[in-house]
Amino acid sequence: SPDGSTVYIGAYDGNMYSINASNGSVNWSVPVGFVNASTTASPAIGSDGTIYLGSNFGTLYAVNPDGTQKWVFETGSDIRASVALNADGTVVVASYDGYIRGLDSVTGAEKWHHLLPAANYASPAITANGGVVACSTGGIVYANIGGTPLTATPPSNLSAELLSDTQARLSWTDNSSDEYGFRIERRVGSVGAFAKLATVAAGTTSYTDSGLQSGRIYFYRVCAYQAGGNSAYSNEVFVVTPGIQTPDNLTATAISQTRIDLAWTDRSGDELGFSIERSVGPNGLFEEIARVAANVTTYSDPDVYPARFYHYRVRAFDAARQSSYSNIAEALTPGRSFSEITRGNTSRKQIALTFDAGTAAIQTSLLNTLKSNNVYCNFFITGVVTELQTSLVAQIASDGHFTGNHTYDHPDLRYISDERIRSELDVTDNLIYNAGGKYSRPYFRAPYGARNQHVLDVAAADGFQHVFWTVSTGDSEGASTSAIINAATSGASNGAIILCHCTVANTAAAMPTIISNLRGMGYELVTVPELVAPLQVTSPTLPAGWNLISLPIEPALEFPHIVFRGLTINSYLKRWDRATASEVTYSASNPGPFGNVYADEGYWLYMPSAGTFKYNGSAATTDRRIRLQYTANPADLNTYGLIGYPFQTAQDFANCQVYNPNAPDPKTRPVADAIAAGWIPDRIWGYDASASAYFDVGLAGSGASTTVLEPWKGYKAAALTPGVQFIIPKPY
Repeated sequence: SPDGSTVYIGAYDGNMYSINASNGSVNWSVPVGFVNASTTASPAIGSDGTIYLGSNFGTLYAVNPDGTQKWVFETGSDIRASVALNADGTVVVASYDGYIRGLDSVTGAEKWHHLLPAANYASPAITANGGVVACSTGGIVYANIGGTPLTATPPSNLSAELLSDTQARLSWTDNSSDEYGFRIERRVGSVGAFAKLATVAAGTTSYTDSGLQSGRIYFYRVCAYQAGGNSAYSNEVFVVTPGIQTPDNLTATAISQTRIDLAWTDRSGDELGFSIERSVGPNGLFEEIARVAANVTTYSDPDVYPARFYHYRVRAFDAARQSSYSNIAEALTPGRSFSEITRGNTSRKQIALTFDAGTAAIQTSLLNTLKSNNVYCNFFITGVVTELQTSLVAQIASDGHFTGNHTYDHPDLRYISDERIRSELDVTDNLIYNAGGKYSRPYFRAPYGARNQHVLDVAAADGFQHVFWTVSTGDSEGASTSAIINAATSGASNGAIILCHCTVANTAAAMPTIISNLRGMGYELVTVPELVAPLQVTSPTLPAGWNLISLPIEPALEFPHIVFRGLTINSYLKRWDRATASEVTYSASNPGPFGNVYADEGYWLYMPSAGTFKYNGSAATTDRRIRLQYTANPADLNTYGLIGYPFQTAQDFANCQVYNPNAPDPKTRPVADAIAAGWIPDRIWGYDASASAYFDVGLAGSGASTTVLEPWKGYKAAALTPGVQFIIPKPY
């Protein structure tokens, strides 16, 4: 306070406190965070004793010395820093969207505003002559800010043309010479609100909108923006994309551990049917799993397993065309624990390094250190960082790390609504997927680690499990490089989760030593999913050369470089692709087309010399259904697909069943009956790497080399009719 008798603080609990400076007692507290968010900035005190404090969701509060509210101003964007007070009675506030505003200290009314070209989360400063100085995340300091500049002249002559069924090119006339850039907005359909599509640099007069859906109408408008804010909008234009209308409103609902129901809206009137595609896990490839007839708008997927995330999309087709894909719908089958993670499995000498990114710039040297040392970690990244540093978030994903969720703009989740918690997580999940091709579910970390049971429950209902930490390095609190190294090293223990921040220069400097120290102590550095996995399995010794293998437990993290950590798999790992009926080879420089690895699938793995590999995961708890490759030439093994044996205990081939959706009841039959019915050939094939020869697996009395399916072995298998599934019962 001006007389020094009172100290004011804003706290993460959403309150501002007035504290007696002489004895530390609380005079009063007022809630300033529950309306929109918690506070992270220090209060500023006016000469008349008024206290000014901003919140993380854009609300600036002016509070009288007795704790009563004077006025409130909504900026619409985070206020991360203290306000500045000018001698002329102006309250200067900076918000994260780049706006600097001057407000009347008596009424809270806006006197002027100025938009910077980049985001801002630092306090403005007032010079001796009353000038306003501010900086941006673009690394530029701006002086003499004050008064509202004129807005840019709006663009004109907006036009749109279709370049293809899924692309439209926009063109306009630039009528101003001082704009920061142009904001392009789009509306889908004839009614509804426009939404931001993109921003482009100053002087740009065209933009190509890719990824349009077939059979839709799209409206566009453009405005210029600069220091005075957005200009008026251009004229509106529209395009109508040709083709079959895209299905809408796809939903996925987990009915049980082994069934997910889909429903969608049929927008077309001339389709022959719908193709249903599914992906498994955070970045699985989509694969067609079924087709249904025209006008059908539901499907039940029985080929799912407990505690797994599945993503679905649907498109219509006719004799010659396919529509665009619907929205992607997600479902989690029951069976997953959402208990908070504070430490991993303590039976293994493993540790997880984790890195948070709240608002600041990611240290590229840290990413380089992790890559050069072959360390794979968990990053927890906000949506704001993802939007501002998209290329680095994409690099984190492409470098092989797991990207978890750190909310959109780093609020204290304890003091926002349930709806807002879900929005923070869902929006960020989509941003992370769009940036790096991997979803963040199921892992998130609350900003500041601030959570309570209600937050954990709301997040769990949205498919997110909280990851806390065992050891904090203190890097976000200004710890020195040596202190960060000491905290990470002295806190090392089996299953430890170490908290770091990838935005701190001292952390980047400390990381080479931390990695060396932990490895020198015998610790393996793994991701959080691996750390918490209940099991670790080691393969039998694989001979040099090509081996046809499978995985006997479900990998904790299905990324190939994680499962086969320590092996050279670039060009040495192959999977079967049912869509193209061909093998796909893993490429370290472009791993996307290969996708993930699963226990249901078989893989060709080349070993330059004999050796083993180990990975973490969990045992299958249900029977497994594996879609078989259709072949019209059963004598040619090159037309057979690759399947896995996803269990740790061997069992007889005769125990298996076969499902044929196109057959009369019973559609599921013992393997012997399925062979007799002509659904599948009378045997499947393994590969003996030592002899460089195939061996057959069949029924007793068939003359096959063996009747037993074994762990770690992959097999070549096929169906003689489309749509057939091979069912391997759980042997324990």
